[in-house]
Amino acid sequence: MPKQSPSHLPIGPCLRALRQEAGLSQEALADLAGVHRTFVGLVEQNRRHPRVDSVDRVLRALGASWEELGRRLDAARSTKD
Repeated sequence: MPKQSPSHLPIGPCLRALRQEAGLSQEALADLAGVHRTFVGLVEQNRRHPRVDSVDRVLRALGASWEELGRRLDAARSTKD
């Protein structure tokens, strides 16, 4: 089975789920992470591919880890197989 390229990873929906579970709006998350609200929305829609440092800031604002994001990405990929 071929691996998905980074541009096809469902990072946006995974971050959206984490945000919603944290009970935050896009605007509140953006404020906490130090990014613009539209950036959060575009990433969640997979219309923008964030740099590692941006994902790190968002994860920290959510109180989530890279490991948690990785587990969610693995789960999302496995449901597409």
